[in-house]
Amino acid sequence: MECMIVYGRGLDINDRQLYLACRELVGRPLLARASNLSSAISGGEVSVWHGGRKLTEIDLCFLRSLGTGSLEQIMCRIGVLQCMKSHGTFMINGALELLLTKNKFLSLCRLVSEGFPIPDTYLTESSHWAYRMCQDLGEQVYKPLLGSMGFGSQLFRNVDEAYVLYHKLEELGIPIQVQKYVKARRDLRIFVIDGEVVAAMERVPREGEWRANISQGGRAKPFEVGEELKEMAISAVEKLNLFYAGVDILDVDDAPVLLEVNASPHWQGIQEASGVNIAQMLVKAALRHLRK
Repeated sequence: MECMIVYGRGLDINDRQLYLACRELVGRPLLARASNLSSAISGGEVSVWHGGRKLTEIDLCFLRSLGTGSLEQIMCRIGVLQCMKSHGTFMINGALELLLTKNKFLSLCRLVSEGFPIPDTYLTESSHWAYRMCQDLGEQVYKPLLGSMGFGSQLFRNVDEAYVLYHKLEELGIPIQVQKYVKARRDLRIFVIDGEVVAAMERVPREGEWRANISQGGRAKPFEVGEELKEMAISAVEKLNLFYAGVDILDVDDAPVLLEVNASPHWQGIQEASGVNIAQMLVKAALRHLRK
């Protein structure tokens, strides 16, 4: 069986663990930077290339990142990866699905249409529209549309406090995504692989910090997931057509609120909290799926 891992600018610790798991369970995988992939339609046949090497019979591909670049560059990479998928490669997760979840607002739109409880969220390029719509929002969070790990997110007590930032973002041509700040008893990350919850953690922010992301200094604690949260996390991943994902849920007094689904999650924090080897579980699940 031929296996490949597609990464962005460089390998992170999660990619390396996935490489080791593949090498142990499948055989040495090909490591491919997304920007080094090419495709051709010639003589009535489609081929995919990595650098100067023509790829044949790639059975399994773990897509960890599309990398950075212009819109045209990203579309190029998606086109190549979709060609691989349409010619029989099992892609985890699919390029289009990964692109959907990278756009936080678009994925929230999909989930709210399926009945998931989502915090009030606004997206615009107009600071005046943001100011008008967010008047009654109270505490609110600016979130980069394509951000991750809490980087760039800012908490404001009210829209007047936030307006200077929103106006500056409009001047720079950067979209303004604002979400109602939800105070929760627990900030949870639930990890789903192939329709099953395999690990979970509670994220505790460091003193003086409102963000609980591990990358922002948050602390991971083991968490036992109840049936209601299991069903919510599994269903959210299925609705976005993902094989695996990290699902962020806020445990509030009235009912849980779904914050985000990450289709290319880091798993160091949840792995340390749960004791589960996420990379190995992911590869084993992929192999079970292929052998069905």
